[in-house]
Amino acid sequence: MMNLALVASLGIGLWRAGAGALTFAGAGAAFAMFLFYNVVSYRELLRQGVGGELIKIRWKLAKGRNMKTVVSEGTGGGAVALLLALGRRDTFVLGWLFLAVVGLPQLAVLWAVLASAACFAAALGQILVPDVPGDAVSR
Repeated sequence: MMNLALVASLGIGLWRAGAGALTFAGAGAAFAMFLFYNVVSYRELLRQGVGGELIKIRWKLAKGRNMKTVVSEGTGGGAVALLLALGRRDTFVLGWLFLAVVGLPQLAVLWAVLASAACFAAALGQILVPDVPGDAVSR
């Protein structure tokens, strides 16, 4: 939910600063994708019964593994680790602060769109990929 507030604040702030419609639309798209991801994630928390930690959700596109396992196994190599690091809220808040300080806040919107697109893809996969009886996700 914090991601939604951050992206909305970024988009509204840039709009008020005169950044333009494309920047505002990018922030709106990122907001919508994060919203979809949040809805699917909380649905999965309930469905899978893994408690309140999003990192424990087993994702179909990760072959039934949770993100903690994916990170600890190093699956996908450095590119996946970098993508996961750039999608962490603490990382992008610090990155966005840096971009604001150097006068490039529109790049923060691009970062938000890329991070939210990855989350959106995972959530969409969770809905569209059929359950396989007995797999780690359908338990």
